[in-house]
Amino acid sequence: MKAGVETQRWSGEEADAVSYQIQQHRVVLSDILDQMGIAAELIREARAEAGITMAELARRAGTSTPTVSRYENGLVDPGAETLNRLLRSCGKELRAESVGLPQSERELARRFASAGEPDADDVTRTADGRELRTAEDVERYLAELRGDGFLVS
Repeated sequence: MKAGVETQRWSGEEADAVSYQIQQHRVVLSDILDQMGIAAELIREARAEAGITMAELARRAGTSTPTVSRYENGLVDPGAETLNRLLRSCGKELRAESVGLPQSERELARRFASAGEPDADDVTRTADGRELRTAEDVERYLAELRGDGFLVS
């Protein structure tokens, strides 16, 4: 053992609680990284559609070119206010809608009924990082949620 380093052993319920906390932190980190990727994609697409360089976007948004590069590469999360400023500098705006989670299969089916056919880029990511791309993927996930008691028919 290295000097100054303590080890701790857990058993039973303590070990389960520690394992649960670690998993929750992983889920939160995964969600943050997913959101950073989404912000990066939104910025890149908006800039491309506006036909401007990173330097021009930086000038319009009042920031530096290296900072825009870090946002576009998903290395730094711009946050909602900065993301909206960057998008507005490209002639776009950020809109968000708060929607409750579906509580039944029927409600879930109703939400997706009007969505149309997915294209190759459509993907739904679960909190634990799984990608649901096909109807079969969604069905398997729903079966798992039902089995765990999280979803009622």
